[in-house]
Amino acid sequence: MIFPIRLYFCCITGNRWEELKINVKSLYDYVDNLIIVDGNYKECQITHDKLIKLDKDNKIVWVDYCWHDNFPEQRTKYLDTVGNLIITYKRYNEASYIIRLDDDEHFSIDTIKDLRKLCRWAESNQYDMLAIRCHGVSLNKDNKRISFSIDNYHKGLIYKYYPKLKYIPSGWGGPVHETYNRQFAVKKVQEENKNSKYYYDHVKQQGEVWKRAHCRNFFIDGGGPNLLERQKLWRPFRALLNEIISPSPKTWIDYDNYLKVGNVDEKLKNWFIRYRLEGQINRDLEKYPLSETERELGINYDGASEVREGFLYYFGWLHPEELLNYSEEIIRNSPLDREIKEFYENKRLVRK
Repeated sequence: MIFPIRLYFCCITGNRWEELKINVKSLYDYVDNLIIVDGNYKECQITHDKLIKLDKDNKIVWVDYCWHDNFPEQRTKYLDTVGNLIITYKRYNEASYIIRLDDDEHFSIDTIKDLRKLCRWAESNQYDMLAIRCHGVSLNKDNKRISFSIDNYHKGLIYKYYPKLKYIPSGWGGPVHETYNRQFAVKKVQEENKNSKYYYDHVKQQGEVWKRAHCRNFFIDGGGPNLLERQKLWRPFRALLNEIISPSPKTWIDYDNYLKVGNVDEKLKNWFIRYRLEGQINRDLEKYPLSETERELGINYDGASEVREGFLYYFGWLHPEELLNYSEEIIRNSPLDREIKEFYENKRLVRK
């Protein structure tokens, strides 16, 4: 039996209206419902009011659910909402598909226009998840594009809804990265054709990449594949934050807000400097010996970059002037790119 297709755009967000509205506006006329789970308890009413103004056909379902540093839990809220809508409106004779995008992920216009066709094709061919090729877009501080890549990575952004479907932690069980409580039959969309019209752009400022890697992933559960206790630096790092920040940060957003103010405690700056080369295989190991995690998991372990990106985010993005108080050796032997190192060198020359 061929069931009609119903499309649910689902997204978690938090105080990122400018990014969110791109997807709401572009997808609104092509999906049946838009479910927005807002985790920012301070700004969520503002987001709600703005969404209402765009909701000309009463399609948007807004869910206020306070953020707890737990991605599987947060994403499951929109799946629960889809289930409730199916029951409430007795949509049992429909094939329900989730269109999952974060607010920094945006489909090509051809993907948007063909969403229903793609889901019908998947339904007819017994696939229940479609993986879409990623185009990586990196922006500078002025939001100008500095790099673009057509990646080999495909992400399952379109999948069929099943009763009791939910997200669960992946990797070693931490709350950053997630998978599902069921197996899907996945099909990569036009996987052999890099010029495919079906793709999504993953758009981030470089500083945003560093922020999410360190402030979010490493702060919450040690980074990498949810390393938790396997990341030997993680617990002492969290203890350090509890010592120097009052009140102690409850979420990664609290930690990020502390860094943004600048002139953080010297103990944290020294931590950034000490571990700025974590995972760098070409460093002088006599001068910069292996950390305990590098010794146990290997020098280039999955998650090492999220340690050193604390240095990059704080000194390379937020507060570059503060690194001028440190030695040239630290700047020279750091993961900073050539342009930033030249910036520091020019600043030193001016000061001299």
